[in-house]
Amino acid sequence: MSGPGELDAAILQAHREDDRVRLAQLYFKAGDIEEQAGDIDAACFFYTIAYVYGLETEQAEPRDQAHARLVTHGREA
Repeated sequence: MSGPGELDAAILQAHREDDRVRLAQLYFKAGDIEEQAGDIDAACFFYTIAYVYGLETEQAEPRDQAHARLVTHGREA
Protein backbone atom coordinates (compact mmCIF):
# COMPACT_ATOMS: atom_id res chain seq x y z
CA MET A 1 0.00 0.00 0.00
CA SER A 2 1.46 3.29 -0.99
CA GLY A 3 -1.16 5.87 -0.13
CA PRO A 4 -4.12 6.69 2.07
CA GLY A 5 -6.59 5.87 -0.70
CA GLU A 6 -5.21 2.36 -0.94
CA LEU A 7 -5.38 1.93 2.83
CA ASP A 8 -8.99 3.16 2.86
CA ALA A 9 -9.85 0.72 0.07
CA ALA A 10 -8.16 -2.15 1.92
CA ILE A 11 -10.07 -1.32 5.11
CA LEU A 12 -13.37 -1.23 3.23
CA GLN A 13 -12.57 -4.54 1.53
CA ALA A 14 -11.67 -6.16 4.85
CA HIS A 15 -14.98 -4.95 6.30
CA ARG A 16 -16.88 -6.41 3.33
CA GLU A 17 -15.10 -9.73 3.87
CA ASP A 18 -15.46 -9.49 7.66
CA ASP A 19 -11.71 -10.16 7.89
CA ARG A 20 -11.16 -9.02 11.45
CA VAL A 21 -7.56 -10.19 11.58
CA ARG A 22 -6.75 -7.95 8.63
CA LEU A 23 -8.82 -5.12 10.12
CA ALA A 24 -6.71 -5.18 13.29
CA GLN A 25 -3.58 -4.84 11.17
CA LEU A 26 -4.98 -2.17 8.87
CA TYR A 27 -6.39 0.00 11.65
CA PHE A 28 -3.06 -0.19 13.46
CA LYS A 29 -1.36 0.96 10.27
CA ALA A 30 -3.85 3.83 9.95
CA GLY A 31 -3.09 4.83 13.53
CA ASP A 32 0.63 4.74 12.85
CA ILE A 33 0.19 6.98 9.81
CA GLU A 34 -1.86 9.50 11.79
CA GLU A 35 0.63 9.42 14.66
CA GLN A 36 3.51 10.15 12.26
CA ALA A 37 1.45 13.03 10.84
CA GLY A 38 1.06 14.43 14.36
CA ASP A 39 -2.67 13.82 14.77
CA ILE A 40 -2.64 11.93 18.06
CA ASP A 41 -6.42 12.03 18.51
CA ALA A 42 -6.99 10.37 15.14
CA ALA A 43 -4.15 7.93 15.79
CA CYS A 44 -5.64 6.87 19.11
CA PHE A 45 -9.04 6.44 17.49
CA PHE A 46 -7.54 3.98 15.00
CA TYR A 47 -5.42 2.29 17.68
CA THR A 48 -8.55 1.72 19.74
CA ILE A 49 -10.25 -0.01 16.80
CA ALA A 50 -7.12 -2.08 16.15
CA TYR A 51 -7.04 -3.02 19.83
CA VAL A 52 -10.67 -4.16 19.79
CA TYR A 53 -10.23 -6.27 16.66
CA GLY A 54 -7.02 -7.66 18.15
CA LEU A 55 -8.93 -8.70 21.26
CA GLU A 56 -11.75 -10.25 19.23
CA THR A 57 -9.41 -12.29 17.06
CA GLU A 58 -6.77 -13.02 19.69
CA GLN A 59 -4.12 -11.41 17.48
CA ALA A 60 -1.41 -10.52 19.98
CA GLU A 61 0.73 -8.27 17.80
CA PRO A 62 -1.78 -5.58 16.76
CA ARG A 63 -3.55 -5.85 20.13
CA ASP A 64 -0.40 -5.38 22.19
CA GLN A 65 1.11 -2.73 19.92
CA ALA A 66 -2.11 -0.72 19.85
CA HIS A 67 -2.45 -0.98 23.63
CA ALA A 68 1.13 0.19 24.09
CA ARG A 69 0.52 3.22 21.88
CA LEU A 70 -2.68 4.07 23.76
CA VAL A 71 -0.76 3.89 27.06
CA THR A 72 2.02 6.06 25.62
CA HIS A 73 -0.52 8.75 24.74
CA GLY A 74 -2.31 8.56 28.09
CA ARG A 75 -5.45 6.99 26.63
CA GLU A 76 -5.28 3.69 28.51
CA ALA A 77 -3.87 2.67 31.87
